[in-house]
Amino acid sequence: MATVSSSANATERSVPAGVSAGTTAAAATRLARIRKAAASRGIPLAAIVTAVAVVALTSIPAAGALQIVVKELWQATSPGGPLDGEPAAAR
Repeated sequence: MATVSSSANATERSVPAGVSAGTTAAAATRLARIRKAAASRGIPLAAIVTAVAVVALTSIPAAGALQIVVKELWQATSPGGPLDGEPAAAR
């Protein structure tokens, strides 16, 4: 990771100790640095991101469907609702 100079007009990027300039150029983007760090630690980042995406994409529609069921049950059991025993035309 490059450090920022305290000078306002500094245009050069400094390189941390122990890191070659070629390494910082190769990991120029944040995503590339994150992937590189995860790979060096043996973390299956792609599998984790995929699993989170699958869970999110399946749970959001399920939550919406559950909300509709609860709303219909709430309306059906409310006073004056369809389970109250009165015909719909008498209301």
